[in-house]
Amino acid sequence: MRNLNPDQLRTFLTVVDLGSFSAAARRLNLTQPAVSLQLRELEARLGVPLLDRMGRRAVPTPAGETLVVHARRITAEIDAALEAIRRHRDGALGRVRLGSGASIAAYLLPRVLKTLRDRRPDLEVVVRVGTADTIVRGLLAGDFDLAVLTLPVDERGLTVEPLRTDPLVAVFPAGADVPDAVTPADLARFPLILDERPTRQRAHTLAWLQTGGITAHPVMELGSNDAVRAMVAAGMGASVMTADTVADLGARVVTRPLDPPVLRRIAIGQRHGQPDDPALRLLREALRTLATS
Repeated sequence: MRNLNPDQLRTFLTVVDLGSFSAAARRLNLTQPAVSLQLRELEARLGVPLLDRMGRRAVPTPAGETLVVHARRITAEIDAALEAIRRHRDGALGRVRLGSGASIAAYLLPRVLKTLRDRRPDLEVVVRVGTADTIVRGLLAGDFDLAVLTLPVDERGLTVEPLRTDPLVAVFPAGADVPDAVTPADLARFPLILDERPTRQRAHTLAWLQTGGITAHPVMELGSNDAVRAMVAAGMGASVMTADTVADLGARVVTRPLDPPVLRRIAIGQRHGQPDDPALRLLREALRTLATS
């Protein structure tokens, strides 16, 4: 088996992502015959078919699915190497790709990233949000250089550095008559509003309710923390969030600690063997300031 050609791997991934040879050709600024030739040569190198036609779409075969995982890592490492060399050439720090949960990005990262940009305007930090599971997959696939993760994370391919711990709190509309510490039974007296996404916070909330024998039946399941907190502030029900998520709502909501308490633990994550450089070190040091904020 001959060595793999990075250009052929990129072409293969583009066809998989777009599901079409012609769309891939347009994306890569190639002719469709050139795309087809690269894919035939790649299949000949590997000795297995990589793509099937299903109607007008091109879909990966089982062997192709396996190659997709490795090809994304290979191309990501090549891109990282080229970017690192470009920074040496241009004398700039360049770009770091940061993954984060949506609430962390909204309520914890802005101050940190603004301070870092003021100090080092030559460092570009690109932030993408997702659930903890999608961020972990992105780290492993090379889509992110660093991530702020909600624990637990049990992936052997990652290095995890614990960062901070925040208690979850019950959040009620202003004027709600609630005790100083809220049990699952106390929360169950109110219509429950939750984030519909499969987040760690949602899982923690459902598990906490179960400790009190309560099976959750949310009256609203919304697509963001902003929507959840807006509904609570409008008097539509109650939820469980971190205190920083609702701090700016002031007297529009009432917050109470949970009984028993539930903690959100966040950490910095990166791939094992990730090449270190000044840009990554600067961002990592900036993120560590969250531990004391």
